[in-house]
Amino acid sequence: MELIRGNNLEALVRERIHRNSPLSHEESARYLMQLLNILWYLHHQNIGHLNVQPGSVLLTEDHRIVLTDFTMARESIEASSGVPVSHHQNFN
Repeated sequence: MELIRGNNLEALVRERIHRNSPLSHEESARYLMQLLNILWYLHHQNIGHLNVQPGSVLLTEDHRIVLTDFTMARESIEASSGVPVSHHQNFN
């Protein structure tokens, strides 16, 4: 598991609003495209995150995003398959 040294998207947006310096269109587009790529990949792995929100999007020091908190996705997979996520091929 990767250690993320940075903030989450929610904290970044709050900080920028507090400083009266909203994200630029370029910054917003960069984060959105990364998030869409992650969600596309998950979709093609038959995984639905089900709870994407700014607090679940971590930002690395080099401006990459990492999507976290797959609790609802795990519960959905386990409920539909009857197999614990620890035994599911997409989560190994």
